[in-house]
Amino acid sequence: MKISFKRFLFEIIIPIIGIITLYLLIQTISACFIGSYYMVGSSMIPSLKPNDKVLVNKYKFKFNYLYKKEEILKRGDLIIFYPPFLDPKNDFNYYGIEQILQILKIPITNKNSLFLQRVIGLPGERIKILKGKGVFINGQYIEENYILEKANYSTEEITIPEENYFILGDNRNNSFDSHRWGFLPKKRIIGKVILTY
Repeated sequence: MKISFKRFLFEIIIPIIGIITLYLLIQTISACFIGSYYMVGSSMIPSLKPNDKVLVNKYKFKFNYLYKKEEILKRGDLIIFYPPFLDPKNDFNYYGIEQILQILKIPITNKNSLFLQRVIGLPGERIKILKGKGVFINGQYIEENYILEKANYSTEEITIPEENYFILGDNRNNSFDSHRWGFLPKKRIIGKVILTY
């Protein structure tokens, strides 16, 4: 039995093109709004161990003008970000196409340039760390039941500028974070962790 070209086109080719288009659309939306990452290093022990995975909401950071400032980040939130000392334009993740490159089997460079740490200080707050005692915000001690141990270092009291955050790893004595490199500008945040697995 002979199949006509028209029938072949409508029953086989067009559905295949539709499935591929839908798949690419879903992957693109996923790359721009939700991301899956895994923990590298030990800066977040005990909360996250190396190779633990996290799901990240990127939407609120791509469209942050739609939200009130206090709806975007709170103290204690885990975030994925580009540290201030790295140029994000050298990393494919900056453009939100990491998942597409993985699907197409294109090698990804600079995979470790993203950091995953915890928001401790918010814009406008005064923060100070006292060796062996903990973190103080606006002169008040904050309880942190998620850290491995108290910091074995101290910092001067500093005021966090607007549009910036103070970020620390939960493994305070083995974390390259704001106590070393300073404030994190909001524009360098990729997203907020919504699920760990």
